Amino acid sequence: MIPPKAPKPHSWQRLLRWWIMALLLPLGSAAVAGPAASTSVQATPQEKTFLERHPVWRVTGDPSWRPFCFRSADGHLVGLDVENSKLFAERIGVRIEWVDVPTWAEALKRFRSGDVDLLMGTAQTPERDQEMLFTSAYAASPVAVITRLDAPFLVSLSELAGKTVAVPEAHVTTDYLRKLPIPLKLVTFSGLDDATRAVSQGKADAMVAGLVPAATSVKALDLDNLKVAGLVDVRFDLKIAVRKDWPQARDLLEAAIAADPPEVRIERFDRWLQPILGLQRQAMHWRRLSWLGLGMAGSLAAFLVGATLWNRMLKHQVDLATAAIRREMAARAESELRFRTIFEKAPLGMYRSTPEGQFLSVNRFLAELFEYESPEHMVEVVNRQGISKSLFQDPQQRTRIVASVLERMGGMSVNHVHYLSRSGRIIEALLSMTAIHDPVDGQVTLLGFVQDITAHTREEATRRQREKLLALGQMASGVAHDFNNLLCVILAETDQLTETQISNPQFFQSVRRIQASVSGAVGLTERLLRFMRAKGGELAMEYDAHQAIGIALDLFKSTVGRGVLVEDALRAQQTLIKGYQTDFQNALLNLFLNARDAMDQAGNLSIRTRNLELTASQCEALKPEKVEPGLFLEVQVIDSGPGMTEEVLRNCRQPFFSTKGEAGTGLGLWMVHGVMADHAGAWRIESRLGQGTTVVLLLPLVQNQS
Repeated sequence: MIPPKAPKPHSWQRLLRWWIMALLLPLGSAAVAGPAASTSVQATPQEKTFLERHPVWRVTGDPSWRPFCFRSADGHLVGLDVENSKLFAERIGVRIEWVDVPTWAEALKRFRSGDVDLLMGTAQTPERDQEMLFTSAYAASPVAVITRLDAPFLVSLSELAGKTVAVPEAHVTTDYLRKLPIPLKLVTFSGLDDATRAVSQGKADAMVAGLVPAATSVKALDLDNLKVAGLVDVRFDLKIAVRKDWPQARDLLEAAIAADPPEVRIERFDRWLQPILGLQRQAMHWRRLSWLGLGMAGSLAAFLVGATLWNRMLKHQVDLATAAIRREMAARAESELRFRTIFEKAPLGMYRSTPEGQFLSVNRFLAELFEYESPEHMVEVVNRQGISKSLFQDPQQRTRIVASVLERMGGMSVNHVHYLSRSGRIIEALLSMTAIHDPVDGQVTLLGFVQDITAHTREEATRRQREKLLALGQMASGVAHDFNNLLCVILAETDQLTETQISNPQFFQSVRRIQASVSGAVGLTERLLRFMRAKGGELAMEYDAHQAIGIALDLFKSTVGRGVLVEDALRAQQTLIKGYQTDFQNALLNLFLNARDAMDQAGNLSIRTRNLELTASQCEALKPEKVEPGLFLEVQVIDSGPGMTEEVLRNCRQPFFSTKGEAGTGLGLWMVHGVMADHAGAWRIESRLGQGTTVVLLLPLVQNQS
């Protein structure tokens, strides 16, 4: 029910109001300057291609959201957002088409249906992040409570409990109020003006909306019975919402927004800020000033003096408040720009997520590390299953880390984790995580920093393996040398025995057999010495791969039983490669011994070589191994064993994975992986259960070999 209107003020009251308005009016007047000089955005090649495909961008906004977007007297859309959109478009080099909509709810509907590309003046929320991309903020938007003049001022929203509150449809403040644990009677209206009228006419006790738009709505509707009763301890800064499939447009708009220094952005905002001063004037409780009329006693001069002093005091308060707002906006704009620059450009994976495992945002470095097309693409794909299932090799590991972090808010936890990239590649990383309360909505948010240490771990394991081999080589060389000396003594003694017992045929044959066995032992120690190569193992050198294969085969044949038939088909014409020969021989020996164990001491082992040339597409297919196109030596180690199950084949490359129980260390194939990396080569395993196993080594050849 609409309450009866208050009686019109007496003529002296109207005169008093007129004089105060006349004195306050100069505070709000300001000449409207033209837009700032345009600065062109430097587009990347990908962004230029995008602009060629999309020369026209469709834009809309809330038509009742003064002073950002509203209708002028002639019915055209004007405002700060309209000016900003044209300025940003000029800097980017596109044409803007404003789509006329009756309400903000219709604007959101058009955006979701694909009829609109950009939404101006949009507040960012986790729900909207699922369907929109957002730029950084270009204007602050504090939230105010509007009531009639006779209502008390508010300290908090809890004082509205049980009251009827008018709210605009589909606004972020409306969603915010619905989530509060306060019993509010929300009445939804199609636009801000309708909600404002409802409060003025008594259909609602209050309205909650953006301070500046609410103020300008009151002034535009010429309502003199409303005031700002309080400010809400939350604000939703205004950003540009962009289509989810237009990340290039978002990046271009970011650059266009960043082209303005804070003082220019504030100056442009000030040119549309005048109506808020009008609200401050209207917000005065005229009945509180009635005592001035009584004090005039017919003396207009005394009234003018009192009004002037009041005006100066109010002007001083407004100046202080405006200066504080400007300083806050400048500091906020600078802080946001610095944070976004660090977030986007840092050579470190960074992200924000919920404790439940949903990404809020990730930076480009993290998206590229996990092989996603863009940060937006990574958020979309990973959030379908959650971070734990999508990225962690052990999903329970994240659960344990998050539980530890939440126990001490603000503390930093550092953990060694194993991730899985989009292609299934294992990523070893250091994950630093902390939990904070989001400054916008107060929700608990996780900040994560991911440092890739995969290459470092592999290099460290290879280095330790090489140091062990060098130490073993030196020890084996000493043992072999001393053992060789003992064998020489035995040979010398058997020579004397043959000379003294030549007349005894049976004894002579026994000594000859001893000599043959000792000669075999001498050959074995010589091969062991050649294999270990105590000198020259520290530096990568050019060597003949066939010669290295021969040494490894000789040593293997000395240890294998008669049940394993070894076949070598070394048909490659070019065999000169560069790397660590000792490591290569040790890798081959590991493969030979693995094949022998898999065949249970009986079967066929084949070693084959050939030359081939890899194209760029073939190198791409070898990922995550990194090789360059060119001429290669292919070495195949083929056994007739039982083959591998899919699970074993999937995990056999991992360090410490073994099917031999305590008899194996699980480092054999991991060492092969490191050796191939040191040779700038690649390797793969082909195996099926019941059909044997083939290990293929691809080593780049030294160029210009004859």
